[in-house]
Amino acid sequence: MVVAALMLAACVNMEFSGGDSAEARQSGARLSSEQRWHLRNAAKEGEHELVATVGRMAWDNPQQANALGNYAIALLPESESQINATVKRTVQ
Repeated sequence: MVVAALMLAACVNMEFSGGDSAEARQSGARLSSEQRWHLRNAAKEGEHELVATVGRMAWDNPQQANALGNYAIALLPESESQINATVKRTVQ
């Protein structure tokens, strides 16, 4: 019973807080809630979707490209090299 309650609490926390780590919240401070939402949802779909999404968003908002990339990296750190390469291509 306790395990079920803890799992439910964790799921609710992830759903309502966005499930962001402290690092992700800090790196996404300059982004709108809509931008963070799109990146979180893309990260849930996997690396390919996150890289594609951050690329499109960086193309549309080149002044925020680095902030978008940093937030995406905080969400999926193992994709750092792909995200950095995508952000660099879009702002050049």
